[in-house]
Amino acid sequence: MGGAGWVYTGAAVLSGAWFLSETHRLHSRAQHENVTDKTAMKVFHGSISYLTILFLALAIDPFVGGPLL
Repeated sequence: MGGAGWVYTGAAVLSGAWFLSETHRLHSRAQHENVTDKTAMKVFHGSISYLTILFLALAIDPFVGGPLL
């Protein structure tokens, strides 16, 4: 865990699940139909949001609580 607390862990789990569902949705859409640039860019922007959420949680986490383990 590297000393990560509950804020980072929660943000990583929730945003990771959201990002994985978006990428899975794009992949299954690509298997069954044509994917437009708009849907691919939605996942790209989602990846930027995912990283932003992780970095913010990592910055806030030491001030809110201690490590999980």
